Amino acid sequence: MFGLMFALAYAQIAGWAPPAQRTVFMLMALLISQCRHSNSSPWDTWCIAILLTMLGNPWCILDFGFLLSFGAVAVLIFTHHGRYNFSATLPDWLAKPLKAQYVVTVGLLVPSIAMFNQQSVVSLFTNALSIPWMTFVSTPLALIGGLLRQHWALAVSAESLSIQQRWLEYFAQFDWATRAFPDPATWAVALGLLGTLILLTPRHTFPKWLGVLLLLPLFSNAPRPEEKDFWLTAMDVGQGTAVAIQTRKHILIYDTGAATSPQADNGRRVVLPWLKSNGYAGVDSLWVSHDDNDHAGGAAAGRPGGAGGAVGASGGRAGGGVGHA
Repeated sequence: MFGLMFALAYAQIAGWAPPAQRTVFMLMALLISQCRHSNSSPWDTWCIAILLTMLGNPWCILDFGFLLSFGAVAVLIFTHHGRYNFSATLPDWLAKPLKAQYVVTVGLLVPSIAMFNQQSVVSLFTNALSIPWMTFVSTPLALIGGLLRQHWALAVSAESLSIQQRWLEYFAQFDWATRAFPDPATWAVALGLLGTLILLTPRHTFPKWLGVLLLLPLFSNAPRPEEKDFWLTAMDVGQGTAVAIQTRKHILIYDTGAATSPQADNGRRVVLPWLKSNGYAGVDSLWVSHDDNDHAGGAAAGRPGGAGGAVGASGGRAGGGVGHA
């Protein structure tokens, strides 16, 4: 009962997002089950939480936070109840969190590629540090400081977040920290999900190499034009222009659309996602026709420190060359 009341208060403070609702509704279902002295399945609790979340907001099914939050819990239920031990040599206090990080990383690999066209390589390590740090240090101190008006607790909590930021920046500085993927085909996603299921099943159920094999189509390169051919793509940026010209080995972006605010930046919202979804880590050339905002406003998104972060270089200067037609 205390856990449910505390979770409800915390979810309200946090903004009542779908992941917070999932926590509250699962605790509520668990409490009802305990009061009725029934031996309900964790899947029952999971399904009840989905039902209650969608009753409050049916459109949450389109929210990435909803999908990833409930997906992560589904993976944990599948692998922790009646399944295999992660390691017979490690103590439980170490084996259980390691197993949780491993299965969530593997279980959400395909959804991350399908939704975001990328997968963090360092997430396993950063989460292993960040989750206990946020759970036992930053969040309790922030709640103590906010609810009890203890300024020292708020100051220490802020400092703990600064410490966390340092190791996140350390891992993020590596070029291999994040792997970009092109838009996967539907059949590749289906095979990848099947491969993920095989990797998460108990030992000796299926050969693990088969699961890895089924994941390989997701790592294939995006299609490119034939030699001496090119593809021209006009992106939908509303008023303005953003055009991509692809050859076999090069990519040129002509204009980047408008940027009226950091939240309405077509360079960050349209051009950069298009590049990632087509397997480009950067551009060879960026050409801006003239300085009007509807043509040049989004150009800063591809420069170091720009709104969308550095695009990087693909055989050229960082962020690509900038020319004027």
